[in-house]
Amino acid sequence: MLKTDRFRSLLATCAGAVMCALAPASDAGDPCSVLAGSDPAPDTWNLAPVIAPWFNALESGEQASLMIIGDSMSVRADSYNWFLVRRLRERYGNGGDGYFGIGSGFTAPNPAIDSRLASRYPQKLTRSSSDSRLALLNHPREEPRGTWAPDGLFCITWSDGWAQTDFHGTHARLYFIMRPGGGVLKLTLNGQPLAEIFTESNYLTTGVYEFATGAPDNNTISTLRIEPKYGREMQALGLEMMCDDPGIIYHRIGRGGQGPDDFLRSVNKGVMRIYRELNPDLVIVMLDWAGDDTSKADYPAELRELLDFYQHAMPDSRFVLMSHHPFQDDIAEQIPTLLEIACERDFGFINLQNTFADLDAMEALGLIEDGVHFTAAGGEWFGDYVYDLLIGTAEACRGDVNQDGRIDFADLNEMLDTWGDSERADVDRSGRVDFGDLNMLLDTWGSCE
Repeated sequence: MLKTDRFRSLLATCAGAVMCALAPASDAGDPCSVLAGSDPAPDTWNLAPVIAPWFNALESGEQASLMIIGDSMSVRADSYNWFLVRRLRERYGNGGDGYFGIGSGFTAPNPAIDSRLASRYPQKLTRSSSDSRLALLNHPREEPRGTWAPDGLFCITWSDGWAQTDFHGTHARLYFIMRPGGGVLKLTLNGQPLAEIFTESNYLTTGVYEFATGAPDNNTISTLRIEPKYGREMQALGLEMMCDDPGIIYHRIGRGGQGPDDFLRSVNKGVMRIYRELNPDLVIVMLDWAGDDTSKADYPAELRELLDFYQHAMPDSRFVLMSHHPFQDDIAEQIPTLLEIACERDFGFINLQNTFADLDAMEALGLIEDGVHFTAAGGEWFGDYVYDLLIGTAEACRGDVNQDGRIDFADLNEMLDTWGDSERADVDRSGRVDFGDLNMLLDTWGSCE
């Protein structure tokens, strides 16, 4: 027998009893309905296999992108997302500052939290005092203009109006509207003419213009000015900040106080084009019903419909559904819906409802400022919590070579088949599949969540 064959036989004998003991019992009935009725609900579900490709890319020194689609909990200056992004960048580096909607509430991290992180985002979105307008962050998206932006945010200029923003990146993409009767969009970069874009189209849709900034690195600020050349109304949607450095890219898609019904207003081919350009590796969706009893009743169907669109627009992306924290009595009612959908679609799930008993417990610790939203301390606590779940789960599942959420014979066989090589079974990142990888696999045998 070959050495690896003898090795395989020995390990199979030793691990057989362990495998039998760890095998899950089968549930009667629909497994997704059973999961949705779990009491208590799990802290996470199916997280490991969903985040594994994203985690492995970051661990390998590549770029990997994270898109967060959410409400005010994902856009406010003190919220969890900024602390999560900070932790990821501290570990993996900054691969680009990603997509920002150009509109009112051009929210960036609070400089009082971390001035370095705040400086990573545009701190200066200015516009002319007349002949220009920005969409509001906390209102339902405006129709029809807001329906052509993924987050409903936009800037319009006409006549002598203009808008400009500071941003980072060695190159960037500007997303804008094209339509019948469209005019010429004039772009100026750092005070110098950049481009004149004809926005005429036979039908209403979105356009994208990619350009180099001339910045020597990803820490240099550039300034982009947007204005109509001949006075005809122009509409800009968002700016994607890019670089070639390894690390995390963060795309922010969110607006305050809105649920799936608001985001469904942007289900169209133009917005689909933007999502396909962004092409995120991992998407966290955090939306509740954000409305009255009718919105609550419609929430399961509307969320499924919205996720149908996201999966069609971003077919290569992995998805995680995340619940809200317990800020109101009935918010836990979203958990069964999120769990059932995650099970149906093989998504991951993160449960923030389980973090504290109720709103009073969070307020007593100074984590909530207005009965709903996080203080800086609250944003940091929840950002660290989500980071620890993502990275802790991924670290515990390094031995899950085939990324199915379990470390078992399938992983062992693949490791032995690539013994001595530098394939993905190199779970300890040594550059070679050897006994270090085998020990890590055996130490974590079984379910890794």
